Amino acid sequence: MTAFFERISPVSIIKNHFATLRNDRTDSYDFIEAILVIALPIAIAWAFCAVPISINDTIANSLLNLFAIMGGFLINALVLLATRKAEELRYKATLKNQQPNDPLEEQAVLERIRLLEETSHNTSFGILVCLLAVLCCVGVTATEKTQQIVIPKIDYVIHLENAFSFLIIMFLTLFMFIILMVTKRVNNIFCEN
Repeated sequence: MTAFFERISPVSIIKNHFATLRNDRTDSYDFIEAILVIALPIAIAWAFCAVPISINDTIANSLLNLFAIMGGFLINALVLLATRKAEELRYKATLKNQQPNDPLEEQAVLERIRLLEETSHNTSFGILVCLLAVLCCVGVTATEKTQQIVIPKIDYVIHLENAFSFLIIMFLTLFMFIILMVTKRVNNIFCEN
């Protein structure tokens, strides 16, 4: 039974994503960036919910479509990243067999492989965020339907709706950060070629 949960556990995806948050100049983990990646989406979601802005059924359905489409796009991008990494590894193997060995070219290949791995970790985390956001959108829709069925507004349903709204805004902000990180890394991969 634990083997099943190890296969579906998102812990390694989360760890790998946060491991990419490092300072390239010092080659050390950047705690400030990690805190910003966590705190900024929470702060933005809190600001939206403090107003109070809640996400209704129509907006939740639109966001559900957005996250589902973007999740599919990211899965496709992950396959392309794996293909590109395999090509780089084959190229690296051919470089080792060449005489004389070009250390600058070998270093460039290693850097591209590192960027591809980091991009795949960020993309995997983006897929996880999409999945969680889709679940929250379904939650908003379910609480809306519950409010329509039950005449008096039940407190826990209102709190659930607010919690789902908070989470959706947080995931949307986090997703925008992830897309920017992936875009920047892909740009770096192609700028170095």
